[in-house]
Amino acid sequence: MCSIAMEYLCQDQIKHMDMISPIKRGTAAVLYADKDNGVLLHETKSGAYMMSVTTHEVGEVLLRSLPGNGLFVCHQDFMLADFEAKIKPSEILENFQGAYFGSPLKTPDFMDFKPLTMGDLTMVQANYDMDLGEEYLAGRIADGELFGGYENGEMIGFIGIHAEGSMGMLRVFDNRQGKGYGAALYTNITNFQLGRGLVPFGQISTHNPVSMHLARKLGFEIGGERVWWLS
Repeated sequence: MCSIAMEYLCQDQIKHMDMISPIKRGTAAVLYADKDNGVLLHETKSGAYMMSVTTHEVGEVLLRSLPGNGLFVCHQDFMLADFEAKIKPSEILENFQGAYFGSPLKTPDFMDFKPLTMGDLTMVQANYDMDLGEEYLAGRIADGELFGGYENGEMIGFIGIHAEGSMGMLRVFDNRQGKGYGAALYTNITNFQLGRGLVPFGQISTHNPVSMHLARKLGFEIGGERVWWLS
């Protein structure tokens, strides 16, 4: 069923990179796949249910099979109201999706880039503006997917990889902003993913033009359609 799912998803790789990546990493349970009608999968590390369909009729049927609460990803605007009616989310994040298909980027020589440890957990919680929860952040550190950037031994910020495989959690400390450190962190995490044989990708909030500019500057291709995360 994974091959059928990939046949559908690869018709628009950027839009579906959040679904393609878990299949390639082996963290996706494909619940439905039809090369013409769509795909429904359960991403096992994040617990997210991800759906992309060609018609509202197919989406309605698949949506009925899902639980009434949890984490969900909707890839079509015509299904958004149905998701909202079913799960009554407390939060909806509207994003564009970007992916990088190029060669490794030139790594800035002024930054050391290394995994964080559990001793950094409190610092990350204090400096990240989204409440992802201590357990989630600890899991990112335990998996070796949350990194600090250092200049002359001093941490200037951090960045990581979310449980489902997208790059994010970018934070440059206030006294270091506006000096190119965000681009340096993004470059390093992009090269890290390339080194693992993965396509680097991430979600960019529709309300965050700074992140959009940064992604484009580094060579990321941005999808023209939105993707919604509901919880």
